[in-house]
Amino acid sequence: MARRQLETGVKNVEFDEYKGYKLRVVSGYNALADNWPAHLYLTRPGKAEEKIKEYDVKSGNLADALNGGFAHGLRMIDAET
Repeated sequence: MARRQLETGVKNVEFDEYKGYKLRVVSGYNALADNWPAHLYLTRPGKAEEKIKEYDVKSGNLADALNGGFAHGLRMIDAET
């Protein structure tokens, strides 16, 4: 596992591979809600990428949004393998 930042700025994207799965977390600032909603995408081995979850991070912190997305994705992968 070696998390990589693919984009930064208005939209922040981080990517990692774990146990043959690909995990991508996307977050961008929502000025109306004053938070960083995170979108979690998972690519299972041999399958197409699918959106798994979208959630708001109440702390209003980008790092929490990205870390929370990865934590959720890793728990899902561990449960499936």
